[in-house]
Amino acid sequence: MKFKCVTIRVTIHTVSNQAAEGKNYTQYLPLYRAVVEGNMKSLQDILDKDPTAVRAIITGASETALIVASHKKNNKDIVKKLISLMSPQDMAMQDSFGRTAIFGAAAVGNVEALKMMVKKNPDLPHICDIYNHLPLHFAAYADQKDSVRYLLDATNVACLDEFKRLTLVQALISGGFYGEFIV
Repeated sequence: MKFKCVTIRVTIHTVSNQAAEGKNYTQYLPLYRAVVEGNMKSLQDILDKDPTAVRAIITGASETALIVASHKKNNKDIVKKLISLMSPQDMAMQDSFGRTAIFGAAAVGNVEALKMMVKKNPDLPHICDIYNHLPLHFAAYADQKDSVRYLLDATNVACLDEFKRLTLVQALISGGFYGEFIV
């Protein structure tokens, strides 16, 4: 697969933890529970009543339901449902650490979710968190070989700046890859 280097501008829609402290998220507690418990029926009932809840900030860390769901590997149906209801821009929503849902899927090795997310928004692998890390870094640090393999193909590593390349090598070594991948 050939990539061209492009500059990606992402508007970060985050709320600092300090600002989030004053917000009341209790209205989204049923949505949070449905996502964490993998309860598809409850999720569907909630989204039928309020379709905009799919892009609501539901935690004090500025997480959406998809960001919460992506941290569980066995939440495939929930993740698939949420992705189907979101726009590419919704998919790029970031938590208070600048992480999109793809970070969670990368960290738990959910390659199926990674593929669905990248298909919906091909820019997701290139969105950095506030520490200038990519989902690829997260997958490597978490020792998720399948996620790393997929994200190496989905990420234009040729366009990574020196910091990202060096931290990727560090992440690969830290994750136990020791030369398994050439970057």
